[in-house]
Amino acid sequence: ADVFGEASSNYVTAYGQYWPAVSNVVDVISGMPYPDHFARNGTYRPWEHPYETLLDWTESAAKRQSETPSPAIDRTWIQAYNAIQPPYNEYGVQEIGDEIRGLREQGFTGGFGICLAQRFGARDKNGQRSSAAVSWLLSAGFAVIITVLFCALAHPILRWMRTPEDIYAEAYRYMFIVLLGTGATVFYNMISNMLRSLGDSRTPLFFLIFSALLNVVLDIVFILPLNMGVAGAAWATVLSQLFSAVLCTIVGMRNFDVLRTRRADFADWRRAAAKHLAVGFPMGFQMSVMCIGQLTMQTGVNSLGSVAVAGYTAATKVDQLSVLMNNAFGIALSSFVAQNYGAGQYRRISEGVRACLVQIELCNVLMCALLLGCR
Repeated sequence: ADVFGEASSNYVTAYGQYWPAVSNVVDVISGMPYPDHFARNGTYRPWEHPYETLLDWTESAAKRQSETPSPAIDRTWIQAYNAIQPPYNEYGVQEIGDEIRGLREQGFTGGFGICLAQRFGARDKNGQRSSAAVSWLLSAGFAVIITVLFCALAHPILRWMRTPEDIYAEAYRYMFIVLLGTGATVFYNMISNMLRSLGDSRTPLFFLIFSALLNVVLDIVFILPLNMGVAGAAWATVLSQLFSAVLCTIVGMRNFDVLRTRRADFADWRRAAAKHLAVGFPMGFQMSVMCIGQLTMQTGVNSLGSVAVAGYTAATKVDQLSVLMNNAFGIALSSFVAQNYGAGQYRRISEGVRACLVQIELCNVLMCALLLGCR
């Protein structure tokens, strides 16, 4: 449905158009906020300020969308003809570009954003809902695929890694249970990243601490009184992550209504999924490079026997203190950059990246000194 630009106002227009009422019952709503259709205010002529006019209109339209129970997809018309009011401004590349910039800087473009953090930075509530919905969908799909595939390949992987025979059975038992709980890991990582993207980094931190403490308690209970061995340690890890993910989700849905997905949020999900995958695959591969290297190294260590495996595993755990710290900085910076990219705050991106690099290097120096001093 095409509606006049005035329909984004918080009242029913004289010609009967009210944005939430229309958006709630159609698949696509197309506003027509042509600058020369807005009334002048004294000496201020909206058609002479296409960027500011579209920026203000987009904020108003976004508010109307947030008030709509089942909002339609928005595809906005823009003015690409010369103004029909004096002084009859010519609308060329610059003016049309200003209109588009005004739309984008409020995040209310026709398509979905490439990630939730960008939509949050752009204040695009409808885009946030769509991003959250497709994130749930993709995470569930990948969790099922990874679980089935790697559980089936557990034995071949352990043989390829030359796992010593005296620890093979225990290694398989632990690995299979952890792989079986892939869904819990994906679930926790997904909801914690969603909350960080929406500006809430405390909730994932609190529940991560809770998960770590719960993991320790469950380790003791499963291994000592229940005598479950390494299988108990694996179940403790999976259950603590699952419980933490559930609590994060409950808190997240209570604080952010965009996480409470609706049927309308899955509209055009294929295109949204393609955009998310375009970002997700490179990031996933980047995160997996170190793991692939560690697996290759583990294969060589395994050939040296179970004693070498135990020593290497202990050293790896200590090394992870430094590695995980760098990963944490990377995750925080990714959310920061994405939010400011969506908001068009490019200068803040540069400042944030520089500040983060300085902090990372300082922490790495301190961590290096700590590890060398306490070895």
